[in-house]
Amino acid sequence: MANEQNLKHFQKGYDERRNMDGAPPKIYNVLKKLGYGNADIIACFKEMMWYSVSELETISKDKGEMAIRGIMAGGLVSDWKKGNLNNTREFLLRLMGQPTQTIDQNINNTNPVFIVKDKATKDILENLDEL
Repeated sequence: MANEQNLKHFQKGYDERRNMDGAPPKIYNVLKKLGYGNADIIACFKEMMWYSVSELETISKDKGEMAIRGIMAGGLVSDWKKGNLNNTREFLLRLMGQPTQTIDQNINNTNPVFIVKDKATKDILENLDEL
């Protein structure tokens, strides 16, 4: 069953459903803005991966917890609940680095292209397979 609000078009100008702030920042950028370095984030991520989901939920809700632990625990719990690994992927990319991607640039054309100006030559070339 479709949600009626999702089926309505946006209004011109202001519309309360429109996100005027843009895309939310990546969790890694939030932590960097708070002053945490790469080594801090990696160490915290390595530690958090050994916690259960209930422990992560407790840490994310604790207002007295360090910001890095609370934000990271909240991101991991959110990923777990959604079944979506966006935050976890972001941490892993920072932890291990982006894998190298290779592209095969060899192009093998098995069907040669002929530009023919007269119909007789075109017919001969098209019927070569039959010979």
